[in-house]
Amino acid sequence: SMKLREGSEANLKEISKTLVQSGYERVEMVEGKGQFSLRGGILDVFPTCSTYPYRVELFGDEIESIRTFNTESQRSIEKVKKLDIFPAKEIITSEETIKVGSDKLREEFDRIASSSKDNERVEKLRKVLNKNLESLEETSSFEAIDSYLPYFTKETESLFDYFKDYFFIVDNVQRCNGKLESTYLEFQENFIAFSQRGDIFPGQGNLLIDEEVVLESFESQNVIFFEALT
Repeated sequence: SMKLREGSEANLKEISKTLVQSGYERVEMVEGKGQFSLRGGILDVFPTCSTYPYRVELFGDEIESIRTFNTESQRSIEKVKKLDIFPAKEIITSEETIKVGSDKLREEFDRIASSSKDNERVEKLRKVLNKNLESLEETSSFEAIDSYLPYFTKETESLFDYFKDYFFIVDNVQRCNGKLESTYLEFQENFIAFSQRGDIFPGQGNLLIDEEVVLESFESQNVIFFEALT
């Protein structure tokens, strides 16, 4: 995340690089969330968690003003003193994470290519791999990169790793259990279907936390169950 404040120094080149790494798309004119544009000493950016985009005007290397504005009329709405910009995607790429992810994908493809007799599937995966690696090198990201999370992280985390000593309120246990089961079933069916078509890598099947881990995480927390008393 980035914090921009009125009166502080800023390097637009570095800001632009960080925004791209954080999942923002550079455009000519900002129209939606997750976009930014640069024109001279003016940065327009639409943070993912904001109602309006922001216009940051610089005088030299100093931030002169920060304002929210309307995307249609381009007119200013409100002047603010600071701006917090949060990432637009789950995977934040850096030179290190790009190398880690690229190496893991290449290694997995080599294993598949050397052991599989399905030449059509191998060629499909080769095209997917080359397209993703090329885009990764050019823009630090590629389409559906979030589904490749296991390749770009050494250790994954869940909400339970952030919430400690909280109370979790579960409304209708039976319905929640049903939703949990259907989520994993749907994911598994989709994963098998895409695998058979040769569109995805095996490691993408590790995208979800194990169901047992989810249940164990609840058992180790303070949980309140709301049930109808019939």
